[in-house]
Amino acid sequence: LIMAGFFGLLGGLGALLCGKLTDKLATKGLQYGIWLVAASMTLAIPFWVAAFLMDSLYFALITFLVPAFTVSFYMGPSLALIQTLSPVKMRAVASAINMFCLNLIGMGLGPLTLGFLSDVLTPIYGDSGLQVALASYSIIGLWGAIHFVLCGRALARSKTENNNSSSENSLMASS
Repeated sequence: LIMAGFFGLLGGLGALLCGKLTDKLATKGLQYGIWLVAASMTLAIPFWVAAFLMDSLYFALITFLVPAFTVSFYMGPSLALIQTLSPVKMRAVASAINMFCLNLIGMGLGPLTLGFLSDVLTPIYGDSGLQVALASYSIIGLWGAIHFVLCGRALARSKTENNNSSSENSLMASS
């Protein structure tokens, strides 16, 4: 119950702040909001790992401040990007596919594989097997962060290519 309130409140505030920052950054380019998500995910990983490995609830809650705040950073920029890049007639389907994948992996495969990893680690780490499994799973966030960086690069490249083709079209039209 403590964790639900903790992550719900801080996660909601983090999602709101990241959405506002992404809106401001979007004037420079869509890639900046996506890179903000990658940076926040990377920043949070050591805090996730440390919090899961702590024995004290008090110190774990303090350590969870950063992950709780950044856990929902991806929501606004991701959903906005899907809506921006999808053709109007496909926006609902694109959002539905996104939510399907999030639920399938996050709520389906995530707990299943985490439980399996915990079962494998329990004979090695005893009662701390679940803690070690959770800490280990936190590191997978780097994989997500890398993909956000790659997405940002693709957006930056696309913007550059669009600017170059616009310049070429302007030159051809003035000739």
